Amino acid sequence: MLTTIRERAKGLIIWFVILAIAIPLVVTGIYSYIAGPQGTEVATVDGVPISAEAVNSAYQQQRARLAQMFGGQLDPSLFDDRLLRREALDRLINETVLRRYVEEQGLRISDATLADIIFAQDVFHEDGRFSRERYLTLLRANGLTPQGYEARVRLAEAIEQLRTGIQGSDFATADEVRQIASLQGQERELAYLTVDAEAFRDQVSVSDEEVRTYYQANSSAFQEPEQVKLAYVELGPEQVASQIEIDDNALKARYEQEKARFTEGGERRVRHILLALDAKASQEQVEEARQRLLQWREQVARGEADFAELAKQHSQDPGSAASGGDLGFVRAGDMVPEFEQAAFALEPGQLSEPVRTQYGLHLIQVTERTPEQVTPYEQVREQLRQELVQERSAKLLAELSNRLANLAYEHPDTLEPAVKDLGVELKTTDWVGAQGQQSGIAAEEAVRAAAFSDEVLREGRNSQLLSLSGDRYVVVRVAEHKPAVTKPLEEVAADIGERLRREKQAERAKQLAEELRGRVAAGEALDALAGTQGVTVTNPGFVTRDAEAVPAAVLQEAFRLRKPTEGQASVATVALQNGSVAVLKVSAVREGKVDDEAGKQQAEWIGPQLRSLQGAATMNAFLRALRDEAKVKIREDRL
Repeated sequence: MLTTIRERAKGLIIWFVILAIAIPLVVTGIYSYIAGPQGTEVATVDGVPISAEAVNSAYQQQRARLAQMFGGQLDPSLFDDRLLRREALDRLINETVLRRYVEEQGLRISDATLADIIFAQDVFHEDGRFSRERYLTLLRANGLTPQGYEARVRLAEAIEQLRTGIQGSDFATADEVRQIASLQGQERELAYLTVDAEAFRDQVSVSDEEVRTYYQANSSAFQEPEQVKLAYVELGPEQVASQIEIDDNALKARYEQEKARFTEGGERRVRHILLALDAKASQEQVEEARQRLLQWREQVARGEADFAELAKQHSQDPGSAASGGDLGFVRAGDMVPEFEQAAFALEPGQLSEPVRTQYGLHLIQVTERTPEQVTPYEQVREQLRQELVQERSAKLLAELSNRLANLAYEHPDTLEPAVKDLGVELKTTDWVGAQGQQSGIAAEEAVRAAAFSDEVLREGRNSQLLSLSGDRYVVVRVAEHKPAVTKPLEEVAADIGERLRREKQAERAKQLAEELRGRVAAGEALDALAGTQGVTVTNPGFVTRDAEAVPAAVLQEAFRLRKPTEGQASVATVALQNGSVAVLKVSAVREGKVDDEAGKQQAEWIGPQLRSLQGAATMNAFLRALRDEAKVKIREDRL
C-alpha cells in the first residue's frame, strides 16, 4: 500500500499534506511542535523549550473551541484568561513528555499503518481518489518539507497509539457496572418548600451610610479598567495583492507546466507486479529480478498465465497485490516519472518491459484507456492568475513583514518610518481594555498582551511583529493611555443599594428557611407551612436525577442527602440562584432496576463510559509520573 501511495504522489508528497488537515484529527497538541519560529520560552521540559508562540496557539484554539460551544460568542467575564493559558501550557507539557517517552522507548508505526492513516482522510480525495492538485495546493499554502513531516506524522500516531493502549487497558467489572447503573437509576421521593426572598423586599431598607461603607470597603470592584488607544501598522494579503502583476507569459508557462490539472480523461487503468529492490541493490540482484519479470511477461503474452494471479502470488506491493496488482485509473502526473512514461506508452492489453523505479522493478499492463479532453487556456486563465497572485503575495508579505519588524525595532519610538517605507496607512483603534473587544485587531489576544506589556505601555516602545489570524501581521504602539480610575459613588450608589437590599432579603429568607427546616425535621408536614409568608410548597413525588421540573440545586441536594431511615425523613436547606431558599425533604428511596430491559440498556451505556473514565484516570496518572520524572521549569512571569 505504501508503494502505491508513493507512486501515485511522487514519493513522500502525500505525507506533507496531513499537516494541514489530518494531524488535528489524529492527535491533539502536535501543533505545538510546528508552531513556527521559537520565541521567548515559557517553560522547558528536560531542556526542551515551549515557546510563547506555542502556548498562544494552544490558548487561541481553546478559546475558539469554547466560543463554538457558546454559539460563537465568548463572554470574557466568564473565563479566566490566565487559567486558560495555564491549561494550554499543561497540555503542551504533557505532549512534550509523551513525545520524549515515545522517542526514548523507540515506539513507531509501520509504513502500512502510515499509509492507512493517509487513505482514511476523505479530504484528500477528488472523485473518490487522491488528487495531486490538492496536495500541491496545500503544500504551497503551508510551506511543508518532506523529511521532517513524515517523522512528525509517525510521532503523532505513535503518541496516539500509546494513549489508546494505556486508556484501553482499563476495564469495569459487571458488579461495578450494576452498582453504578442502580445508583444512576435511583429515584427519591421529594417534597420541598421555597421561601421567596422577594417577599421581604418591603421589610428591609438600606441607608446611605451602608452604601458608603460598602463602597469604601470594595472600591476596587468599581474601577473603570485601564484602557489604551493603539496606533498600528498592519500587513495582510489584501495589502500586498494589489502590488502583484502577472503577465500572460507567466500564466501560459504555468498552464503548460500544470496542464495535467486541466485534462479530463486520458486516463489509463493500470496494474503491475512489483519486485522490490533496494537502491543499493547489486547488478546481479537487478538482473535476477528482471529475468523473473520477463519470464512472467512471456507466460502472460502466450496465454499460459493470468496477470492478476501472478500479481497476487508474486507482487511485493502490499497495497495492490491482493487485487491482482490493480492500481485503478491513473492520469498524467499521478505516478513517478519512470512508471508513468512506460504506462502511458502502452495500449490496452499491452505489457511493458521491466521498468526500474526507486521502489524496484515493475511489470506493467494497461487494461483500459479513456479519451482525453484539455480545457483551453482562456477558460482557466483567471484561475491561474489568482493562484500566482496568492503565491507571490505570500512571498512578498513575508518580505514586507520582515522589513516592518526591522523598522519597528530600529525606530522603537515611532511608526512613521515604517509607514513611509512600506507605503501603508497608520491606523488607530478606539479605546481598548485588557479584555479586548469583539472585532478589529484588539479582538486578538496577542495584540492585547502586547499593548498592556511593560515594554509597550510603560516604556512607550513599539511592539514586536505580531502574527494575527488570516495571515496578517501588525506592530502596535500606545497612542493614548487612560489609567484605571474608581467610579464616583454617585454613579454606582443605586447598584450598591440594590445589591445590599437583595443580600438582606436573602438573609431574611435564609433565617425563615432554617426555622422551617427545624419544624419539618421535627415532623411537621410541609403542606401545613404553605401559609407562611413567601412560602410555596411543591410535591413532585419520586424523581430521578435528571428531573427537569425540579430546580437543579434542589435536585442535587436531594441526591446528596443520606437515605432516610424508617419513619425519619432526610431534611436540608439549599440556596437558590435568585436569593430564595428551599427546604427539602426526602422521604424514601427506590434503587434503580438493573434486570429489566431499560436497566440492561443503561448498563450497556454505563460500561463503556466507566471504562473510559477509568482509562482517562490511568492516563492522567501516567502523565503525572512522566512529569514527576522530567525536569519541568515554568516561567510564571512569561505566562
